[in-house]
Amino acid sequence: MTMMNEFNWHFYSAGIAEIFVMVVCLVLLVAGAFSHKSVEGKFVRNLTMLGLLGALVMVVGHIPEVREFAFPVVEHAMPSGAMVSLFVNDKFTVFLKVFIILSAMLSLYLVDDYMTRKKTRKYEYDILILLSVLGAMIMVSAADLLMLYIGLELMSFSLYILTAFHRKEAKSSEAGLKYFILGSIASGLLLFGMSYIYGLTGETSFDGLQQAFASGIAIQDAAMMLTFAMVLFITGMAFKISAAPFHMWTPDVYEGAPTPVTAYMAIVPKIAAMGIFVRVLFEPLMYMADQWQQIVIALSILSMAVGSLMAIVQNNIKRLLAYSSIANIGFMLVPVATASIHAVDEAMSYLLVYCMMTLGVFAVILSLRLREKYVERIEDLSGLSKTNPSVAAALAILMFSLAGVPPLAGFMVKYQAFKVGVEMGLTWLVIVAVLLSVVSAYYCLRVVKVMYFDKGSEVYSPEVPSQIRFIMWAMVALVVGFGILPDTLFQIPAIIQQSLMDATTFNG
Repeated sequence: MTMMNEFNWHFYSAGIAEIFVMVVCLVLLVAGAFSHKSVEGKFVRNLTMLGLLGALVMVVGHIPEVREFAFPVVEHAMPSGAMVSLFVNDKFTVFLKVFIILSAMLSLYLVDDYMTRKKTRKYEYDILILLSVLGAMIMVSAADLLMLYIGLELMSFSLYILTAFHRKEAKSSEAGLKYFILGSIASGLLLFGMSYIYGLTGETSFDGLQQAFASGIAIQDAAMMLTFAMVLFITGMAFKISAAPFHMWTPDVYEGAPTPVTAYMAIVPKIAAMGIFVRVLFEPLMYMADQWQQIVIALSILSMAVGSLMAIVQNNIKRLLAYSSIANIGFMLVPVATASIHAVDEAMSYLLVYCMMTLGVFAVILSLRLREKYVERIEDLSGLSKTNPSVAAALAILMFSLAGVPPLAGFMVKYQAFKVGVEMGLTWLVIVAVLLSVVSAYYCLRVVKVMYFDKGSEVYSPEVPSQIRFIMWAMVALVVGFGILPDTLFQIPAIIQQSLMDATTFNG
């Protein structure tokens, strides 16, 4: 391979999956501009799925073992150059990208029946999903603060529009406006923090920042200003992951957005935001762990408390799931709060299982209709065990897992998160987490109680679309399977954790 060919290969391979998704978006936009009706049916969905599948293949191709197997005669030199310095394609990134793409594909299968019944099927929906996936992929691939911000904003603006997709419905428009205003404030804080970090260190790349902090020069010269910049950055990221007290947008947006959008929003943005949050904390900011550890502990406690306590009084299912997501972010931050890179796999395992449980619950919600309207209140589930026992059983298993009942996957990831907290000396935080976990179990078990012990007077529409039924039972099977075989669950995050360990010299 010549030097020029090697440069071209690495220039494009650094972001080949992202480039492919972008091209698919452009094709759909052009097709929509010239022939509206032809792209509102199967064509747009097939091309969207093709784009995501192609991106998935390209992402998996970055795994060294896969690349060596597929192209054994090609010399695989390490990438270099300006383009590559903006991106990172280690195993941690590959894991997050695969997770994002698969979640997006499954989320798209939830939308068909909903949009058909609402008579709001538009080709723009798939394009916006692709653009948000593109932003999420750029975000988790970022090795530079500017690239992180570009990916974050691309993802966020797509989500603002998706939230208000039902523009004729007041709740949807209101949710989109709230999300946009509060999201813009959070993005401003994030950018403000980044600008301070650049001004104090002269670096935006993660490697450059890590070297600046490792030398101690930046910290010694402007410790207070650097801490202030770090607080601004963490505040912006806390908004994106719905951590209290920066959660105020979550319940209203979850309730007002179209249900398939809420399902997507509860999963893909969380993966991207949590993934890059962990990377930034454990790579460029690792040498400031003493400062950010206290902030993360506070975010964890507040999220667990606010999410668990507020979920108890909710009657709307989507608002309950919003507060449940806040509480679970708090539990997820327990291993992160140890400031030990060895705890990253517990946080990522929790994220993986949380997304499975959430996707399964939303599949159940989208499979239930009363008087041709989708269920909204918890009371609407009354007597579900008698009218639709299979769906009730699936939802019960998922809620038991959310509550942390053994031997399901939800219990296993909570146990591991709490265990690593005790091992790293945060026993008091784990005690708080266990107590609030008991509180969170109440609202989960309340849903089961309503389904099995309350009397229902109405019958649900019997038709459950096959793709929704498949997703629902697939998530149930994974939750049960990973609960019975937890070693399988923890293998992948344990492998990707090594990527972060290789990227920092800090020994947690």
